[in-house]
Amino acid sequence: MKPVYQQYTEQIKMLFPLMDKPEKDYLNKMAVQVKDYCEDNQVESPENLYENFDRPEDVVREYYSIMDTEDIITRIKRTKLLRTLVICIVIIAMAISTSAITRTVLYYKAYQEALDNIHGYWVDSIE
Repeated sequence: MKPVYQQYTEQIKMLFPLMDKPEKDYLNKMAVQVKDYCEDNQVESPENLYENFDRPEDVVREYYSIMDTEDIITRIKRTKLLRTLVICIVIIAMAISTSAITRTVLYYKAYQEALDNIHGYWVDSIE
């Protein structure tokens, strides 16, 4: 079973819609503070952490209330654009792969048919 502080920081991490460098730094600092608090005060339940550090939803809400709105919007747009580009690249790669596989199968079938249609001759040597 994971320690309480680790469960708490994982809950916070799950609630962040973006996870860039500022969020990672904030989460790491928060994790150190929570871990120190848990070790000093022998915290056994998440409710004790909620009393001192707020609920994970509130922590994320406070973090984003402090941040610049334009910066957040720009980062969300960049993330959406990057996700769209990756999806397009994957779709194009799949289409090219499918086309190459289909062409290879058709060439192989044509090759097999050509081999079947060639009436070669056999040379038997009598010794």
